[in-house]
Amino acid sequence: MPPYAYIIMIESELIFVSGEDLYNEGKNAVYTLDYETAVEKFKQAADLGNDHAMYELGYLYHEGKGVSKNSLRAIRYFKRSARAGNADGLCALGNCYLYGDGIAKDLDKAFDCFRKAAITGHFYAIYELGFCYDFGFGTEEDNEKAVECYKIAAENGVVAAMYELGSCYYHGEGVDVDYKTAVDWWDKAARLGNPLAIYELGNRYLFGEGVEKDLEMAVRLFKMSAEAGNSYASEKLEKILNMMLEQMSKR
Repeated sequence: MPPYAYIIMIESELIFVSGEDLYNEGKNAVYTLDYETAVEKFKQAADLGNDHAMYELGYLYHEGKGVSKNSLRAIRYFKRSARAGNADGLCALGNCYLYGDGIAKDLDKAFDCFRKAAITGHFYAIYELGFCYDFGFGTEEDNEKAVECYKIAAENGVVAAMYELGSCYYHGEGVDVDYKTAVDWWDKAARLGNPLAIYELGNRYLFGEGVEKDLEMAVRLFKMSAEAGNSYASEKLEKILNMMLEQMSKR
């Protein structure tokens, strides 16, 4: 069992430093982009059993911030955090299992991690659980359960859930087809910078689905999505440009 605190000597005084204190120091270092100090503090906090620090340390190893990128160490810390019941750790580990990131792909374990995290009220885990139900990852496909999860997550600010919920309403998966509601959710996600939602919103303006047809608005949205790195939007812009040039040449 790890100790619960360090006792250190500062200017001839004994100072009691808890895992939570060290974790908070690590978070402050992250806010100032001092990742090396963050790693040091999180390691000390993790050694004292702080599960939040374990997750943060796993994230830093996963991203290579303050340390050399190391997927194996990232997984190790995610697992320690998850075993302690930390929802962030469970969610991170679930994503690693879902995509085979640093560990053998295992959809059943991914679903189980998301389920455990979702029970705690972790909204991103609830979105991930919906994603699993949507595509049958680690569980039977259930579009209605997916929509339920997406709604909870979307209503609590998870942008990816807003995008997926818009897709469900557009395609009629788990709910009746409703272009207007689809547009509403894509618009919310687009305003928060989701490039896929911006692209889908552009398509709706292009075809007049759920909104009035507006080619100028569609082009503007495709440009925004393309600038955010969406290759589909770039292709759509090229097609529209070629179409317009072809029409001009026939005049």
